[in-house]
Amino acid sequence: MNDASLSVMLNISEGFLRRRDKETLQFLRYAFASNGELKSAYYAAEGRNYLSASEVPDLISLNESIAKMLRRWQATLDKDQGRTKDQGRTKAQGRTKGQAPGTDQGPWTDKEPSTKD
Repeated sequence: MNDASLSVMLNISEGFLRRRDKETLQFLRYAFASNGELKSAYYAAEGRNYLSASEVPDLISLNESIAKMLRRWQATLDKDQGRTKDQGRTKAQGRTKGQAPGTDQGPWTDKEPSTKD
């Protein structure tokens, strides 16, 4: 249970520090899975009398609230997929009107770029 609970926290932290939505989302999935593991461990601990029957409902309630928080955060990142920085620019994105594709040299002209000799 200790490993699973630490895994939730550490995966959230690592995902946040990656600073890319796609990677953050993956680590939030790992955290969610570890949180589910922890919930199962609570039931197993109760069955083995490591936890009392009065302790388990509060732990399960906290666990489920963490799961909801993780899912809401995941939903904000899922919604943004396709618009995130980590997917790079499209060909037309970032160009000004009249700028040729693949150049950052201003408006289109019929002239070849000059070279310095």
